[in-house]
Amino acid sequence: MQYTFIWLAVIIGALVIESMTATLVSIWFAAGGLVALLLSFFTQSLYLQLTFFVIASAIALILTRPVVKKRITPKKVSTNYDMLIGQKATVCEDIIPLQGKGQINYRGQIWSAKSVDEEVIEKGKTVIINSVAGVRAIVKEEN
Repeated sequence: MQYTFIWLAVIIGALVIESMTATLVSIWFAAGGLVALLLSFFTQSLYLQLTFFVIASAIALILTRPVVKKRITPKKVSTNYDMLIGQKATVCEDIIPLQGKGQINYRGQIWSAKSVDEEVIEKGKTVIINSVAGVRAIVKEEN
């Protein structure tokens, strides 16, 4: 009965820690503590209780990890930016990376632009949109 209160403290401590975090970090120890608490009613062997605590915590982790990982991993949200990548545009203001200047025209929309290689690209040239960083298109000159 002497270890019963220790396991109760472990369970409560794990649940308190869990309630203060946004992600699951200690719920598995609460499950292991519950198993050890129940076992403490039948045996006084601390070694046996600790063994079952570790095993139960590990099993809880293994069984719930895929579910937890799926819920915690943020889903990639497709945006309109994704559609720009690989598209052709026309430079409507010289792209001068050292001065932070440059604009492209993509389907009637004017975008601030920067070249991939930090090279100057003149007005009227056709470029390929390589990526988008914030509100700036990162482009390379079409070969």
